[in-house]
Order: sequence, then structure tokens, then C-alpha cells
Amino acid sequence: MKNVSYKTEKAGGGASPQAAAPRRLLLKRLFALLFALSLGMQWAYAYDFSNSSGGNPLYYNIIDASNRYVEVTCPGTYSSPWSGYTKPTGAVNVPQTINHNNIVYTVTTIGSHAFDGCTGLTSVTLPNSLTTIGYEAFDGCSGLTSITLPNSVTTIGNYAFYGTNL
Repeated sequence: MKNVSYKTEKAGGGASPQAAAPRRLLLKRLFALLFALSLGMQWAYAYDFSNSSGGNPLYYNIIDASNRYVEVTCPGTYSSPWSGYTKPTGAVNVPQTINHNNIVYTVTTIGSHAFDGCTGLTSVTLPNSLTTIGYEAFDGCSGLTSITLPNSVTTIGNYAFYGTNL
């Protein structure tokens, strides 16, 4: 028969309060950092590049670099998609392709909230390469009375045209 001995320690792993304090502080800071990053990922948008279409600014995200696909996006955040940026107005013609740094990308998607709150937008022409219109893409575009949807669109997100005059 084998002799087995057990060692008992104080609650808390036997570490002194002085040794545990820096560890607790580090864990608190790490938790705060992870929490802040998770909020930013849920609410922040970013764009890879911008260009003008008939004088209107359009913002793009590269969504598939190998196939060279982009989406039209908004430049701001979920709660303020256009804060600090000039909103597109009047008639907007979304191009089928866009050249950025000598690479030609195909526009396949209008991203979620891409034109959210652009009240001065009156009409939109979408390219034949477009397959997807995202969630609330044109939400709150109260001046929007005309949109040309190509047959290539297979997915339209919830509330994509909420608050428009279509």
C-alpha cells in the first residue's frame, strides 16, 4: 500500500494579501480592457476607403480581398452613422466597380446602415453586381422616392427601407 499525504493551505491559495493585490488589479484592468473592446466591436463601423459618386461621398469596406468584393458602408458608428461626415444627397448612382490603389473592386453589397438617416437622398441606382442590401441600409431616408433594384439582388435585410417614401 502506498502512503499518500495531503497538504492543506489557507483559503485563497495560500498567497498573502500583499501578493494577491497586484494580481487582482491586473485582472480588473484586463477585464475593463476586454469590456471596452467588446463594446467597440458591436457599435463601431470603419471603412477601408472612400470615393465620390457624382459629388456624393461613398465609403467602402473590402469584404473579400481575394475576389475583390466591396460593400458600401457608412463612415460613423451605429448610433451616429454620419456624425461628422457629409451625407449623400440627391440622386446617387452606386458604381458597379471602384478603383482603389490600382485595384478594381466589384460592389456586391450595400452594408447595414450604409445610408441610414440620409434624409436628402432622393433616388438611388444600384449596379447589376449587387446581391445584398443590409439591415436598415436606407433607414430614415425620408426623401428617398425612387430606387432601381437590379435582378441580381437576392437578399434584403430587415427594415432596409424603413422610413423612406418608397
